[in-house]
Amino acid sequence: QMCIRDRALSDDDRLERIQNCVSKATEGSNVFGSQLMAVERKRITALLEQWLNFEANRDEDFEVVGVEVEADITAYGLPVKVRIDRIDSVEGKKVVLDYKAGVIKPKGLNSDELSEPQLPLYAVSGKQIPELGGVPDGVGLLQVRAEEHKDHIRSCWTGSLIGGGRQNPVSDPASWDSEVKAWDKAMENRAQLFLSGCIEHDYSAASSKFEYLPHIPLLSMTRE
Repeated sequence: QMCIRDRALSDDDRLERIQNCVSKATEGSNVFGSQLMAVERKRITALLEQWLNFEANRDEDFEVVGVEVEADITAYGLPVKVRIDRIDSVEGKKVVLDYKAGVIKPKGLNSDELSEPQLPLYAVSGKQIPELGGVPDGVGLLQVRAEEHKDHIRSCWTGSLIGGGRQNPVSDPASWDSEVKAWDKAMENRAQLFLSGCIEHDYSAASSKFEYLPHIPLLSMTRE
C-alpha cells in the first residue's frame, strides 16, 4: 500500500521497501528454478520502482485503503463474487482502481461497448460493498507496463489522478452521475438478455474483442 507519506521517501528507502515486498511475495516460489526466479524478482522490482515513481507525481494527497477487496453481490438478479484490485481515498473521495498489465482501452468503459465491465459494475453496486458504502466518487484503469505507465479516470472531479495525465469528459459531478446511470441501464439490459437465455453475438464487432471467449468461433461457424 502507498500513501502521501511514501512520496517523501528517498529513492533508496523506496527501493528497499519494494525489494522486501517482492521477496516476501515470491518466497518459496522456485518451481521454475532459482535462477529464473531471481530474474523475475529483478523484473518485478524494476517495474514496481517505475510505477511508484510514476505515482509520486499525483496531484492530490491519497491513501490506499483497500487491496483485493472481495464481496458477494447480487447484480440484476445474478449472484456475483467480485474482487476489487484497489480502493484509494483521495482527500475523502473514494476511487476504485483496476490494474492492467496490457494497454488500457478507455472506450471499453463506454456504456455502448462495455468490454471492460468490472469498474462499472463496482460503481453501480457500491452499496453492496462495505468498503465503498455507496457509489464511489470515481473509477480508473491503471496501466502498469515497462513501456508506458498511465491512468484513465472517470470521476466526479477529475479525469486523471497523476500529473500530466490525459483528461476526459467525465470529470465533474453531473457527467459522473450520468455515466453511472448509463452503466446501470446498459448492464441491466445485458443481464436481462442473459437471464432470458439470449446468447446472440454481434457479428459486426471486431472478432479480436472476443478472442478469449471459446464459444464465439462456434457461433460464427453456425451462422455461416
